[in-house]
Amino acid sequence: MSFLVHHRKLICAAIIGLAILYVMPVRVMVAGRNDFAHFYIGGMLYGTPDIHSPEVNFQKQIDLFGIIMANSYFIRPTFYGFLLKPLSWLPYYSAYLVFQCISLLCVVLFLRTFTRTYKDLLPIALMSPPLIANFILGQDVTLLLGFLTIAVLLTRKGLDFAAGFVLAFCAIKIHLFLLVPVALLFHRRWRILGGGMAAGLLFAIIGLASGGVAVYTKLFEMARNPMSHPAPEIMPNLRGFVFAILGGQNATLLVVLWLCTAVVACYLIWKAETLERALAFALIGGLLVNFHSYMQDSLLLLIGLALLTDRYQPKYVTRWLTISVLPFLYVLLYYAPPYSGLFHLSVIISLIAAVRGHSNAENRVLLPATVPTTT
Repeated sequence: MSFLVHHRKLICAAIIGLAILYVMPVRVMVAGRNDFAHFYIGGMLYGTPDIHSPEVNFQKQIDLFGIIMANSYFIRPTFYGFLLKPLSWLPYYSAYLVFQCISLLCVVLFLRTFTRTYKDLLPIALMSPPLIANFILGQDVTLLLGFLTIAVLLTRKGLDFAAGFVLAFCAIKIHLFLLVPVALLFHRRWRILGGGMAAGLLFAIIGLASGGVAVYTKLFEMARNPMSHPAPEIMPNLRGFVFAILGGQNATLLVVLWLCTAVVACYLIWKAETLERALAFALIGGLLVNFHSYMQDSLLLLIGLALLTDRYQPKYVTRWLTISVLPFLYVLLYYAPPYSGLFHLSVIISLIAAVRGHSNAENRVLLPATVPTTT
């Protein structure tokens, strides 16, 4: 009984996590018929100019499964195909199991690193729909979790160049990290930037080895294709928010929201006391201002919360963000507009609350100097 009382949070979180798992397409995960397919095919096609050809990708799907998977082709940066190449040397299902094991190791590394300062991280992770969705869908945001964790650990040891080099691997989903360079610039972490630029140059050369400049042209064309960005109504970014409040797209409103959110995030990055907190606001803002993201990408909110949570951090910064990572808002995100907008509002309010908190903190600092004392 004492065990149940002591670990009641973990037990309740595990039960909720199992319930979420039950309503998800577990058979897709077990069979490996998920997004890992286009990673595997990207590895197979690296070294050829057809790596970003939808037609060739579809033919490979037919060869592997006998079917074409809708909206599934290799739309990631070309260098990622090089990183995935060793998996393509294995039979498909063996490669799939290796990939899922690597994903699990990344999650374990993340939890071991941050549960020391954030005691509730493990129960939140156990019932996190984005984390569960990553394994169900064979997605790779868990790898980003690992890269970010390693980069943070390297910065804590003063190995900034190496940290920047590792951080550059997050370019496999570069659209989610648009504000991270701002954090490095504002905090003058030149060696991290140098490491990132060195890795970026290497990645660009690796990409050219799969068909020259033409391969980037094909990637750009694929990224511009509306079919590459289906179902904006369930996206956790501002595109999804516009869809939730209007029931459709509105380019003008979306641009205005992008600019306003970017300004708020940049302000918080500038005011952040440490680089880790600046990175947290960059990740939160980046999730909102990108053009293409889905529920699994919201896993970055979890590392944002972990970076913001310590005993010195005021509660106003993390209260709304904690609500954003709990399961019930993800149910609304996938339910239907306008209810899906409550998820986006929660993330937006977390940024606004952080701005207000910084303003209040500055006022408290200035108060002794501006209010005369009496004797």
